[in-house]
Amino acid sequence: MRKNYKSISCLLTAALVLTAAPFHADALTKPKLNKKKLTMRVGQKKKLAIKNKKASQIKKIKFTVKKKNIARVNKKGVVTALNEGNTKLVCKVTLKNKKTYKLNCKITVKEAESTVSTATPGASAAAGVAGTPAASTAASVKPGSPSMKPNASGTPVHTDAPDVTQKPSAGPDGSITPDNTDAPADTAKPDNTPDTSKAPADTAKPDNTPDTSKAPADTAKPDNTPDTSKAPADTAKPDNTPAASKTPADTAKPDNTPEASKTPASTDTPDTPGTPSPSSQGPHLSANGILTSDNGVMRTGIDAYDIVKEMGVGTNLGNTLESCGTWIDTSNTSNYETAWGQPVTTQEMIDGMKAAGFDSIRIPVAWSNMMADDGTYTINEKYFNRVETVLNYALNADMYVIINIHFDSGWWARFGSKTEQERKDAMTKYKTMWTQIANRFQEYSDRLIFESANEELGTRLNSTDDYKGSGYYAKDDLDSLYKLTNEINQTFVDIVRSTGGNNARRFLLIAGYDTDISKTCDLRYKMPTDTIDSHLMVSIHYYSPATYCIVDNPKNSWGYDASWGTDEDIKALQSELSQMRISFVNKGYPVIIGEYGVADTKISENNFVRKEGRDLFFRSVCEFALENNMCPILWDCSRVFDRRNLTMTNEAEKALYIEMNEKAHHSELVKPSVSDDGYHWTGTVANSNWSASSASASDSNSTFIITKNGGCFTISGIDWSVFKNPVLKLTCKESSGSALFRLANQVDTSNQSWHHLYDNGTGVISEKNISSGSTISINIPLDDMTATQNLYFALANSSDFNGTISVEVVEN
Repeated sequence: MRKNYKSISCLLTAALVLTAAPFHADALTKPKLNKKKLTMRVGQKKKLAIKNKKASQIKKIKFTVKKKNIARVNKKGVVTALNEGNTKLVCKVTLKNKKTYKLNCKITVKEAESTVSTATPGASAAAGVAGTPAASTAASVKPGSPSMKPNASGTPVHTDAPDVTQKPSAGPDGSITPDNTDAPADTAKPDNTPDTSKAPADTAKPDNTPDTSKAPADTAKPDNTPDTSKAPADTAKPDNTPAASKTPADTAKPDNTPEASKTPASTDTPDTPGTPSPSSQGPHLSANGILTSDNGVMRTGIDAYDIVKEMGVGTNLGNTLESCGTWIDTSNTSNYETAWGQPVTTQEMIDGMKAAGFDSIRIPVAWSNMMADDGTYTINEKYFNRVETVLNYALNADMYVIINIHFDSGWWARFGSKTEQERKDAMTKYKTMWTQIANRFQEYSDRLIFESANEELGTRLNSTDDYKGSGYYAKDDLDSLYKLTNEINQTFVDIVRSTGGNNARRFLLIAGYDTDISKTCDLRYKMPTDTIDSHLMVSIHYYSPATYCIVDNPKNSWGYDASWGTDEDIKALQSELSQMRISFVNKGYPVIIGEYGVADTKISENNFVRKEGRDLFFRSVCEFALENNMCPILWDCSRVFDRRNLTMTNEAEKALYIEMNEKAHHSELVKPSVSDDGYHWTGTVANSNWSASSASASDSNSTFIITKNGGCFTISGIDWSVFKNPVLKLTCKESSGSALFRLANQVDTSNQSWHHLYDNGTGVISEKNISSGSTISINIPLDDMTATQNLYFALANSSDFNGTISVEVVEN
């Protein structure tokens, strides 16, 4: 059919005249940035703004930069220059009429004007130190395969998780606790075995156990022979450094005792809370002759919450500088660095981790390696140089860095030695080592964080498996082990602060009890006192459930899970991590999840496959952490990020960590209001088949903890010493069904894995029915109760109950 186009044209013209909206001149103009190019010096800040559009027309503006190690931009368009280089900024503008525009700005960052004159001519921070072996020189290992640990013969063998045959025992609180949690003192665990404080007693111990009766100093061979190899640590101090810029020889090795005359003034720079600090000031030599780009700035006006927010998501340099064992050749540091199957660390490797989305890195260290057997506990200078070189790789990449004293051949168990002098010597060693470490790294900026310990503070201090001469404390004397743990952590803080300079303001990470959530939330665990407010964080590790995260053998006698990700799995994770939010985040201490991970399934020797749901587990940990003032740090030994090929091993996880990085940088920091507003908890509890099914807090301001514990529920985190006549008030807001609420101050632990209230009524305080809308009150007798005692309750006379309850404990 022929169309009358002339008639249609007339009609359209008329329609436009009748229906067109009022014309605005600026409706046809596109938004623009006030700058298309920015040239900046390292450390400078400049603001970008939108032109040609009124604020009333704009719905949303989002700024991003392509290379976050060159520059950063906040949501207000303030650009901070971090390191020399070029990058592109993209500003996405969404108008209220739903049109979107992408505006670009080229950013060029030049060297800061105040570059230190001692920089090596032509040196590049990214290039590292001359003589550093390339990653390709290490033995080839299949990408993504498990790491390696030594057997008795000294030959590394593949391992991803320990061979487990027995179900772990449970502590008094019902949590899984091993009787023997690590390898013998002189072989140590290659720490790609996730959190062995939750692994079975005999899982990490090699079949051929070497003699562990020797002290750590006895197991290290004195380093009397000059190292002629080209190991990174030995070449860390460039030979072509101008003589005038070299550090005098007598200052390279700090004294064990800090002196006021050696303490430089703290380098403080006021800053806006939450604003990242450029860590780079251009390549120069540290006080110890190590190439660095760190600016040494300690910002004021920020606290631990700001630091944890900026740390984003992190990773561990696992099985590397913490590798230890008497079978390792002591002639150079690279023998230790590669002993447990990882390649020599390079700048390119750390840059790859940064590009993969990791903004922080934890570097575990065994400082006893290469230590002379002279009783002075002096850290080997070559090992110091290598650690400093590697941590500078991370600082050069604009990452936060955590260093600690790790397992370190198990000398920690000497704190529980049956010989009094050995117990004293253990504390002397701890003090001497941290005095040296703090003095050595005193000059570095607030991007360097010290961690008091690894997993050894707690039951491991008394471990006869780590040291045969240990066992001074009775197995049930947890009060003494908590007291000792608190003393060690307080000693750590006191030593670091006493060294002065930047260390007077350094952010410190305090190791939890066994780094276990429930044990760290026990009221017997105390955070240290400090000389500066809000500069402490607390560390725990998360490998739950153990049958998924730790067990690699499908035939394991006490359980094995090949997959994770049900609604119940996710609720359990959130409930467990919520305990840290209630006990620490809400009380002034942000949390660092220093390790989390998932063991691969072992099909046969040297043949492992990735478990189903690993990316969802990683996502669930990261999302909860980032939303609750926590920093998640992945335990990895090339299984997630392949250090040889410098790539992520899984596409889903590659996208995940980029997404989590974006989430960390673009989410708003919400600091909890730190106050003591009494004891209250709101959430859901469920009972199924006559046993506790789940407990999950729904109120982020809850101030104590309710958890599922075998056949019943545990109420923990209440200090009964503040009460004279306490009353527990429970309101059942809504529920499916009714139940008999039975409250007790004792629980039957005859079955260590399945706690329940005594059938004969022992310890029962009260029994009352609850259902939707009901409220009950129960007087709590303080006779025979300790200040930190838990309460327990069961939901009896009901096979299925699911309810939202509110519980508070008040003075009558």
